[in-house]
Amino acid sequence: MKRSGIITILALLFSATVYCYPWCKTSIYIDGSWLPWRDCSGVVQYGQWNNFTLAPTGDGYSHLFYIRVIIDNFVIPDRKTRKLHLKSNEWYEYSGYIEYWIDDDHPDFLSQTNRIHVSYLPSNDQYRTFDGRPRIIKRSKAIIKIEPFKKTPLVYNIWFEGIGFAFICYNKGY
Repeated sequence: MKRSGIITILALLFSATVYCYPWCKTSIYIDGSWLPWRDCSGVVQYGQWNNFTLAPTGDGYSHLFYIRVIIDNFVIPDRKTRKLHLKSNEWYEYSGYIEYWIDDDHPDFLSQTNRIHVSYLPSNDQYRTFDGRPRIIKRSKAIIKIEPFKKTPLVYNIWFEGIGFAFICYNKGY
């Protein structure tokens, strides 16, 4: 009895630790194919379904975003619509914008991602480059596709500037 109680407590602690640790996976569609998914732990999705950022975890870090996504015509689908989309595997499609940081040396999304060794997220060193030059936010028109879901969206594909950027985030900071 004592042993099963200890095992139960350890299992609960382990599952709580796994559940509470935020992470995302990212991929990029270039030259006609998707690159392999890459893990990016320590990243959380802050905001609402129609306006959110991917940012480092921690209190006060939501302004240090990697990307911001703004969906113009988002409406939360009702239960019947979600069920139909799940059954037919029809992705939701919206128009909107993606925002990310650029500088003179890295003027687009792909040049930003080449500096990151783990994930396909662009840099979030927002205000200045390593040598002190300023950075600005670039806003690009985008088509946002969301995989069918039961309760909340998980997989997003964002199409802009001739590329696709996909991500899955668990433990959103809504």
